[in-house]
Amino acid sequence: MRHLVECWLVVSLVLTALAGAIGLKVYRFPSANVFVALIHERQPSIYLGLSYIYATLWFSTSFLMLSGAFSSRCKTIASLNGSALVIHPLTRCPSPIDRLAQ
Repeated sequence: MRHLVECWLVVSLVLTALAGAIGLKVYRFPSANVFVALIHERQPSIYLGLSYIYATLWFSTSFLMLSGAFSSRCKTIASLNGSALVIHPLTRCPSPIDRLAQ
């Protein structure tokens, strides 16, 4: 389980690839829609851009959701195991006069 927690980014990337591929296979771009067909006839470049944006949103949305879910899950597991984050105080910043002298 610890290895899964440490590799949450890789796991979310793999699940994102699966979710995006399955989502694009099941819910294809609605090219049969009358308005989308009209855009395709009048402005093919805009139609192509819309189809790429549709595919990109499948992958980016699932990545954001999965990475957020895994990140919060990892923080929860880490806090339950007692390995809380140790916060150290910041080092003192030298005064502006000392910085200019260097």
